[in-house]
Amino acid sequence: MAMQSDPLPETRLDRFLEYFTILGFALKHGNSPSSIASLYHLAKLKRGLVYRNLARYAPEKIHQISFRAGAGRVWGIQVRDNGQDAPMLVEFFRNGPLAELQRLEWKPRVIYDLGANIGIASMSLAALFPDARIYGFEPEPANYEICSQNYSNLPNAQALNCAVGSSSGTMIFEITDDARGGRLTANAVINTIHQIKRIDVPVWTVEDLVKIKGLAPPDFLKVDVEGAELDVLNGLGVCAKGIKQMHIETHSTELRDKCVGWLSLNGFEIKKELRYTQILGALWAERLKADLH
Repeated sequence: MAMQSDPLPETRLDRFLEYFTILGFALKHGNSPSSIASLYHLAKLKRGLVYRNLARYAPEKIHQISFRAGAGRVWGIQVRDNGQDAPMLVEFFRNGPLAELQRLEWKPRVIYDLGANIGIASMSLAALFPDARIYGFEPEPANYEICSQNYSNLPNAQALNCAVGSSSGTMIFEITDDARGGRLTANAVINTIHQIKRIDVPVWTVEDLVKIKGLAPPDFLKVDVEGAELDVLNGLGVCAKGIKQMHIETHSTELRDKCVGWLSLNGFEIKKELRYTQILGALWAERLKADLH
């Protein structure tokens, strides 16, 4: 298993060069002068202006960017003016968290994006694997509304307004002041982000999504569910046997250790581990070749 250490502290030169790097990204992916300008402004320039108290974010404002996704594909991608959506677009399409997938010796046929947010990770997966069937799961209503619009770019994808956990039913979901989403209240202890309100959301296990909802069983999972990652694993049931690889964001060291234990007991090995902060990291897990069928 390879461990990626914490990155070196960012220097002033690094920050300066980042302006040119993101400008290059905007020129490469923006499909019109206005989209290039919007992408560069939202992904980089505005963050500096807000930091200097020269501007404010307007999260209620939604920008549509005509985005060149490669292979002749042009998508109309919606992002909010919140300091997170546009940088996330850059992150996922520029050697981001899922870049490891480019080195796979196989192509996923069915991908589950658990914690889809506004669909940016799913779109990056669709750019890599255009023939894959993609299901995205996002319980937070505002995120889901934009996610479903972004999924309209993907002919072989479906967004579902629900959470995924260890049992099917209804649970309380806490909407927070973080635009990346919220959390099921059962997992709130590991996340101290300020709560705004609570809503009831449907929760499904992966096994029931396949057995009852009739979804195709996954062979790749991307899991970013704000502390419910072990619940997702416990709800896989018989579907676990068909999964070849997972990318799991872990939101505490305790959850990381429990997920590693579950993976080891269920025929997976950790191929790579990323560490973003002392408590936040990610696991790349792959089914042992002896267990593949």
